[in-house]
Amino acid sequence: MPHELPSCGAPVLIPRWEWRTFAPALDAAGALKEMGTRLDSSDHREISLICLTSSHDVTIRDRRLSLKWRKQVGQQGLELWDVVLDADFPCAQETVRRLFDAWDMALPSLHRANYTINAFLDEVIRIHPNLRVVEIEKHAERFAVEGARCEWTHLLANQTPCECLFIEHEDPSLTLQVVRRLGLQARPHASYPSGLKTALHFDTQH
Repeated sequence: MPHELPSCGAPVLIPRWEWRTFAPALDAAGALKEMGTRLDSSDHREISLICLTSSHDVTIRDRRLSLKWRKQVGQQGLELWDVVLDADFPCAQETVRRLFDAWDMALPSLHRANYTINAFLDEVIRIHPNLRVVEIEKHAERFAVEGARCEWTHLLANQTPCECLFIEHEDPSLTLQVVRRLGLQARPHASYPSGLKTALHFDTQH
């Protein structure tokens, strides 16, 4: 794991233990609707930056660059994620440097003091052999089950359809309790970046 980076304008958030599966059984979605309290739903677009040699979760959404990394892996594959970088576009060279430090990759030549989203993607990300740009359209439905936050998500990732379900809470035992209540304990866990890598058939080293 890389040395922890200080946050960059990120709000203070309590890290949550997350369990996620891609393409879950349809009866799990029905059980979620029956057992949970529906909170809300949303439709939005975002961009995931996939590093073939890293497990970090990097997203561009609402003109903000966000980096989460996995701090810890717990029982039955639960993962504790934390936001360590959160910056507006145009983003400064220093933000790009911090991102590549987290990816543990050499910094490419930077020719701008600040980068718009398009310049960042075209001049920094797309030219790198170990980085992929994934354009995502997302419909998410959120529920509360026994205090845990659950989200059922339909994705178009580079026009490839997939679905995922995640459950999260600050208390890992509560997260696992909801996993069991939904009958998902036998399903494979996958982080968001790893699930996208599998769905899009990326040849990865991580």
